[in-house]
Amino acid sequence: MAELTLEQKVEELWAREAIRDCLFRYARGIDRADEEMLRSAYWPDGTDHHGPYQGSASGFVDWAMKTLPYIERGIHQIHNILIEFREGGAAVESYFSAFQRQPGADRQMQQWDMKGRYLDWFVKRDGEWRVLNRLVVFDWTEEMPLPPGTPCRDGSSDGSAAAAAEVAAFIGTASAADFTVGDGTVAYSGPDEWSYRRFILHQAALCAAAGGVEAFCIGSEMRARTLARQRVEHRIGCEILNKMTAMGMPDSYCEA
Repeated sequence: MAELTLEQKVEELWAREAIRDCLFRYARGIDRADEEMLRSAYWPDGTDHHGPYQGSASGFVDWAMKTLPYIERGIHQIHNILIEFREGGAAVESYFSAFQRQPGADRQMQQWDMKGRYLDWFVKRDGEWRVLNRLVVFDWTEEMPLPPGTPCRDGSSDGSAAAAAEVAAFIGTASAADFTVGDGTVAYSGPDEWSYRRFILHQAALCAAAGGVEAFCIGSEMRARTLARQRVEHRIGCEILNKMTAMGMPDSYCEA
Protein backbone atom coordinates (compact mmCIF):
# COMPACT_ATOMS: atom_id res chain seq x y z
CA MET A 1 0.00 0.00 0.00
CA ALA A 2 1.41 3.36 -1.06
CA GLU A 3 2.39 5.83 1.64
CA LEU A 4 -0.18 8.62 2.07
CA THR A 5 0.90 12.17 1.43
CA LEU A 6 0.60 14.78 4.18
CA GLU A 7 -2.43 16.26 2.42
CA GLN A 8 -4.09 12.83 2.24
CA LYS A 9 -3.39 12.19 5.92
CA VAL A 10 -4.94 15.52 6.90
CA GLU A 11 -7.97 14.79 4.71
CA GLU A 12 -8.38 11.37 6.33
CA LEU A 13 -8.16 12.87 9.81
CA TRP A 14 -10.85 15.40 8.85
CA ALA A 15 -13.04 12.59 7.47
CA ARG A 16 -12.68 10.56 10.67
CA GLU A 17 -13.69 13.56 12.77
CA ALA A 18 -16.66 14.31 10.49
CA ILE A 19 -17.87 10.70 10.82
CA ARG A 20 -17.54 10.79 14.60
CA ASP A 21 -19.43 14.08 14.70
CA CYS A 22 -22.24 12.51 12.66
CA LEU A 23 -22.48 9.59 15.09
CA PHE A 24 -22.65 11.98 18.03
CA ARG A 25 -25.34 14.05 16.29
CA TYR A 26 -27.43 10.92 16.00
CA ALA A 27 -27.03 10.13 19.71
CA ARG A 28 -27.96 13.65 20.75
CA GLY A 29 -30.88 13.73 18.32
CA ILE A 30 -32.28 10.54 19.85
CA ASP A 31 -31.80 11.68 23.45
CA ARG A 32 -33.21 15.18 22.92
CA ALA A 33 -35.97 14.10 20.51
CA ASP A 34 -34.48 16.56 18.01
CA GLU A 35 -35.92 15.54 14.64
CA GLU A 36 -33.78 17.92 12.57
CA MET A 37 -30.56 16.74 14.18
CA LEU A 38 -31.61 13.10 13.84
CA ARG A 39 -32.28 13.46 10.11
CA SER A 40 -28.93 15.21 9.65
CA ALA A 41 -27.16 11.93 10.49
CA TYR A 42 -28.63 10.09 7.45
CA TRP A 43 -28.75 10.66 3.72
CA PRO A 44 -32.36 11.03 2.50
CA ASP A 45 -32.07 7.81 0.48
CA GLY A 46 -30.53 5.90 3.39
CA THR A 47 -31.79 2.74 5.09
CA ASP A 48 -31.89 1.59 8.71
CA HIS A 49 -32.40 -1.94 10.04
CA HIS A 50 -33.06 -1.06 13.66
CA GLY A 51 -34.58 -3.80 15.80
CA PRO A 52 -38.33 -3.95 15.04
CA TYR A 53 -37.97 -1.27 12.37
CA GLN A 54 -36.74 -2.27 8.91
CA GLY A 55 -36.88 0.31 6.15
CA SER A 56 -35.77 3.72 4.99
CA ALA A 57 -33.78 6.05 7.23
CA SER A 58 -36.42 8.74 6.77
CA GLY A 59 -39.08 6.25 7.83
CA PHE A 60 -37.02 5.33 10.89
CA VAL A 61 -36.96 8.96 12.01
CA ASP A 62 -40.74 9.19 11.53
CA TRP A 63 -41.16 5.97 13.53
CA ALA A 64 -38.79 7.11 16.30
CA MET A 65 -40.41 10.54 16.68
CA LYS A 66 -43.72 8.87 17.55
CA THR A 67 -42.04 7.24 20.57
CA LEU A 68 -39.31 9.66 21.70
CA PRO A 69 -41.63 12.24 23.33
CA TYR A 70 -42.84 9.52 25.71
CA ILE A 71 -39.39 8.38 26.79
CA GLU A 72 -38.92 9.80 30.28
CA ARG A 73 -35.18 9.26 30.32
CA GLY A 74 -32.93 8.33 27.45
CA ILE A 75 -29.15 8.28 27.25
CA HIS A 76 -27.12 7.00 24.30
CA GLN A 77 -23.33 6.82 24.47
CA ILE A 78 -21.19 5.91 21.48
CA HIS A 79 -17.65 4.60 21.83
CA ASN A 80 -15.07 2.18 20.37
CA ILE A 81 -15.48 3.69 16.92
CA LEU A 82 -13.63 1.74 14.20
CA ILE A 83 -13.46 3.44 10.79
CA GLU A 84 -12.18 1.66 7.67
CA PHE A 85 -12.08 3.64 4.43
CA ARG A 86 -12.97 1.67 1.32
CA GLU A 87 -13.80 2.39 -2.30
CA GLY A 88 -16.81 4.70 -2.37
CA GLY A 89 -17.16 5.28 1.36
CA ALA A 90 -16.28 4.08 4.86
CA ALA A 91 -17.30 1.01 6.85
CA VAL A 92 -17.86 2.10 10.45
CA GLU A 93 -18.50 -0.05 13.51
CA SER A 94 -19.34 1.79 16.73
CA TYR A 95 -20.38 0.38 20.08
CA PHE A 96 -23.31 1.94 21.92
CA SER A 97 -24.65 1.88 25.45
CA ALA A 98 -28.27 2.97 25.82
CA PHE A 99 -30.54 3.48 28.80
CA GLN A 100 -34.26 4.13 28.31
CA ARG A 101 -37.23 4.54 30.62
CA GLN A 102 -40.64 4.64 28.97
CA PRO A 103 -44.24 3.38 29.39
CA GLY A 104 -44.95 -0.15 28.16
CA ALA A 105 -48.11 -1.46 26.50
CA ASP A 106 -49.82 -1.64 29.93
CA ARG A 107 -48.88 2.05 30.59
CA GLN A 108 -46.56 0.90 33.37
CA MET A 109 -43.06 2.35 33.22
CA GLN A 110 -40.27 0.08 31.98
CA GLN A 111 -36.54 0.62 32.20
CA TRP A 112 -34.06 -0.95 29.77
CA ASP A 113 -30.29 -1.23 29.57
CA MET A 114 -29.05 -1.99 26.06
CA LYS A 115 -25.62 -2.62 24.59
CA GLY A 116 -24.79 -3.19 20.95
CA ARG A 117 -23.17 -1.95 17.76
CA TYR A 118 -24.03 0.28 14.85
CA LEU A 119 -22.71 -1.21 11.59
CA ASP A 120 -22.76 1.75 9.21
CA TRP A 121 -21.83 2.47 5.62
CA PHE A 122 -20.89 6.15 5.39
CA VAL A 123 -20.61 8.04 2.12
CA LYS A 124 -19.38 11.53 1.39
CA ARG A 125 -21.49 13.87 -0.73
CA ASP A 126 -20.75 17.53 -1.37
CA GLY A 127 -18.07 17.46 1.30
CA GLU A 128 -20.30 15.94 3.99
CA TRP A 129 -20.23 12.46 5.56
CA ARG A 130 -23.51 10.80 6.55
CA VAL A 131 -24.92 7.31 7.12
CA LEU A 132 -26.26 5.68 3.97
CA ASN A 133 -26.96 2.20 5.40
CA ARG A 134 -27.24 1.13 9.03
CA LEU A 135 -27.62 -2.26 10.69
CA VAL A 136 -28.11 -2.26 14.47
CA VAL A 137 -26.85 -5.31 16.37
CA PHE A 138 -28.19 -5.70 19.92
CA ASP A 139 -25.61 -7.69 21.87
CA TRP A 140 -27.29 -7.26 25.25
CA THR A 141 -30.76 -6.11 26.30
CA GLU A 142 -31.87 -6.28 29.92
CA GLU A 143 -34.95 -4.93 31.72
CA MET A 144 -33.94 -3.18 34.94
CA PRO A 145 -35.94 -2.76 38.16
CA LEU A 146 -37.50 0.64 38.74
CA PRO A 147 -36.93 2.67 41.91
CA PRO A 148 -39.98 3.03 44.22
CA GLY A 149 -42.30 5.90 43.34
CA THR A 150 -41.42 5.96 39.65
CA PRO A 151 -44.20 7.75 37.65
CA CYS A 152 -46.77 5.43 36.00
CA ARG A 153 -46.24 2.87 38.75
CA ASP A 154 -48.43 2.08 41.73
CA GLY A 155 -47.43 4.34 44.61
CA SER A 156 -46.24 7.21 42.41
CA SER A 157 -47.25 10.75 43.44
CA ASP A 158 -47.19 11.96 39.84
CA GLY A 159 -50.20 14.19 39.08
CA SER A 160 -51.48 14.08 42.66
CA ALA A 161 -51.90 16.61 45.48
CA ALA A 162 -48.69 15.20 46.96
CA ALA A 163 -46.84 16.09 43.75
CA ALA A 164 -48.26 19.63 43.89
CA ALA A 165 -47.02 19.92 47.47
CA GLU A 166 -43.55 18.76 46.37
CA VAL A 167 -43.49 21.44 43.66
CA ALA A 168 -44.62 24.12 46.11
CA ALA A 169 -41.93 23.07 48.59
CA PHE A 170 -39.30 23.19 45.86
CA ILE A 171 -40.33 26.70 44.76
CA GLY A 172 -40.60 28.00 48.33
CA THR A 173 -42.06 31.21 49.75
CA ALA A 174 -39.07 33.56 49.98
CA SER A 175 -39.78 37.11 48.77
CA ALA A 176 -37.72 40.10 47.67
CA ALA A 177 -38.48 41.80 50.99
CA ASP A 178 -36.52 39.05 52.76
CA PHE A 179 -33.25 40.30 51.27
CA THR A 180 -31.26 43.34 52.38
CA VAL A 181 -28.51 44.65 50.12
CA GLY A 182 -25.72 46.42 52.00
CA ASP A 183 -22.30 47.69 51.00
CA GLY A 184 -21.31 44.75 48.81
CA THR A 185 -23.20 42.30 51.03
CA VAL A 186 -26.52 40.45 50.95
CA ALA A 187 -28.44 39.49 54.11
CA TYR A 188 -31.42 37.11 54.21
CA SER A 189 -34.08 37.13 56.93
CA GLY A 190 -36.87 35.09 55.37
CA PRO A 191 -38.19 31.56 55.89
CA ASP A 192 -35.67 28.88 56.82
CA GLU A 193 -35.71 27.11 53.45
CA TRP A 194 -33.28 26.30 50.66
CA SER A 195 -35.80 26.87 47.89
CA TYR A 196 -35.57 27.75 44.23
CA ARG A 197 -37.26 31.12 44.87
CA ARG A 198 -34.63 31.96 47.49
CA PHE A 199 -31.85 30.92 45.11
CA ILE A 200 -33.09 33.15 42.28
CA LEU A 201 -33.79 36.16 44.52
CA HIS A 202 -30.38 35.78 46.13
CA GLN A 203 -28.76 35.94 42.68
CA ALA A 204 -30.78 39.09 41.92
CA ALA A 205 -29.67 40.64 45.22
CA LEU A 206 -26.04 39.83 44.44
CA CYS A 207 -26.46 41.61 41.09
CA ALA A 208 -27.84 44.64 42.93
CA ALA A 209 -24.96 44.53 45.42
CA ALA A 210 -22.50 44.52 42.53
CA GLY A 211 -23.96 47.78 41.23
CA GLY A 212 -26.70 46.41 39.02
CA VAL A 213 -26.71 44.48 35.74
CA GLU A 214 -28.87 44.59 32.64
CA ALA A 215 -29.82 40.92 32.96
CA PHE A 216 -28.68 37.57 34.27
CA CYS A 217 -29.34 34.14 32.80
CA ILE A 218 -31.43 31.61 34.73
CA GLY A 219 -31.92 28.93 32.07
CA SER A 220 -32.59 28.69 28.36
CA GLU A 221 -34.66 25.54 27.76
CA MET A 222 -36.96 22.94 29.24
CA ARG A 223 -34.88 19.89 30.03
CA ALA A 224 -37.56 17.47 31.21
CA ARG A 225 -38.91 14.99 28.69
CA THR A 226 -42.31 14.15 30.20
CA LEU A 227 -45.29 16.49 30.03
CA ALA A 228 -45.81 16.40 33.80
CA ARG A 229 -42.26 17.52 34.49
CA GLN A 230 -42.37 20.14 31.73
CA ARG A 231 -45.43 21.61 33.47
CA VAL A 232 -43.34 21.87 36.64
CA GLU A 233 -40.54 23.61 34.75
CA HIS A 234 -43.04 25.96 33.14
CA ARG A 235 -44.58 26.85 36.50
CA ILE A 236 -41.16 27.52 38.01
CA GLY A 237 -40.27 29.76 35.06
CA CYS A 238 -43.53 31.72 35.44
CA GLU A 239 -42.92 32.15 39.17
CA ILE A 240 -39.45 33.52 38.47
CA LEU A 241 -40.62 35.91 35.76
CA ASN A 242 -43.51 37.16 37.90
CA LYS A 243 -41.18 37.80 40.83
CA MET A 244 -38.61 39.57 38.66
CA THR A 245 -41.39 41.70 37.12
CA ALA A 246 -42.63 42.66 40.59
CA MET A 247 -39.13 43.87 41.45
CA GLY A 248 -39.26 46.34 38.57
CA MET A 249 -39.49 46.34 34.80
CA PRO A 250 -36.45 47.54 32.80
CA ASP A 251 -36.71 50.34 30.29
CA SER A 252 -36.71 49.09 26.69
CA TYR A 253 -35.29 50.95 23.71
CA CYS A 254 -35.32 50.25 20.00
CA GLU A 255 -32.17 51.14 18.09
CA ALA A 256 -31.64 50.95 14.35
